Amino acid sequence: LTIPRGGEYQLVLSDGTRIWMNADSKLHYPVAFMGSTREITLEGEAYFEVAHDETHPFKVHTSLGTIEVLGTTFNISAYPENSTSATLVSGKVSVSTRLSKATLIPGQQAILTIDSKIETRTVDTAFITSWRTGTYLFQDMPLRDIMAQLSRWYNVDIHFQSPELEDIRFTGGILRNEELAFAVSVISEVSN
Repeated sequence: LTIPRGGEYQLVLSDGTRIWMNADSKLHYPVAFMGSTREITLEGEAYFEVAHDETHPFKVHTSLGTIEVLGTTFNISAYPENSTSATLVSGKVSVSTRLSKATLIPGQQAILTIDSKIETRTVDTAFITSWRTGTYLFQDMPLRDIMAQLSRWYNVDIHFQSPELEDIRFTGGILRNEELAFAVSVISEVSN
């Protein structure tokens, strides 16, 4: 399943797992799960509500590692140009790379790095998962990351005329159903 830039999609897998796909994302999954595990592959961002099944673990493979769960709610961001992050909303997940492994509790985020390390931190999950409800909330975020999200949402390429602008940090929110011009004007109004 490929979700283009500017798009979003919701689906229910054969086991009852619900997935919300964000813009510019790809999901590989079977029509029906067979065997002892439920395995899918993600590139991009998705929010998961995994159907509980203790005998069949649910695994999400990304280019940098694997997230394994039994039944839980979590967000994965695995865009190719960024590190992969897994944020746990409820339940429990195990995150692994070829060199590291970590177990998350609700409110924690694991960052999977290119060198196969895992860094964990406590986060406000409302900011991480806000995209699912049509709002993009951000806190002390560099403009580079905000523009990357807007680029995917509105299907436009955004380039910085001055590289020093990329590191300006913002806190706030943008509604996805507003025009891109409105989002840019909000950012312009709160900065000089």
